[in-house]
Amino acid sequence: MKKILALCLFVFINSSCSQINIKSPPEDFLKESLRAIQEQDYVSFVQLLHPDAISQFTKLINLLRSAELEDERLFSLFSVNTLDEFNSTSDTVLIANFLRYTLAHSSKNESPTISDPTIIGKVNEGDDIIHIVYRNSITANSITISKVQVESLKQSKYGWRLLLKGDLESVLETLSKRLE
Repeated sequence: MKKILALCLFVFINSSCSQINIKSPPEDFLKESLRAIQEQDYVSFVQLLHPDAISQFTKLINLLRSAELEDERLFSLFSVNTLDEFNSTSDTVLIANFLRYTLAHSSKNESPTISDPTIIGKVNEGDDIIHIVYRNSITANSITISKVQVESLKQSKYGWRLLLKGDLESVLETLSKRLE
């Protein structure tokens, strides 16, 4: 019975995980992150973040937990209803909920459609950071915008992982400083 359960668990995990692995090139991680956003699979997206990026979110979450704020607006950012629920929810789920809330409120009427990226080039910054320049189209509210973007990835023990963009990094830092 244990072998059957282990086999079922193995099949479930492997069928639900992406086809990228620790040795996949950074472009694959970029494409997988865009797929996760497109499919609103924010937990998978969080799993593609670099540990440094996750630690920035975790710092904010820990400050919020220690402040014991009873604020409905704050809870709505993380899709929880009470302080107890906030404290008992995993950091990964809280980060995913924060991203879901942020992206849902950036295009209120419909979910954006993101085209497959066209990689234009990449710039290495040392041996462990790479910046990928790509073009894609985003359609939201019947408007299509084609734009060039840059994503930064950093090597980790899990392979390439996404770093936070400067604007999100600034928001997290500002919120953290206000709570300290």
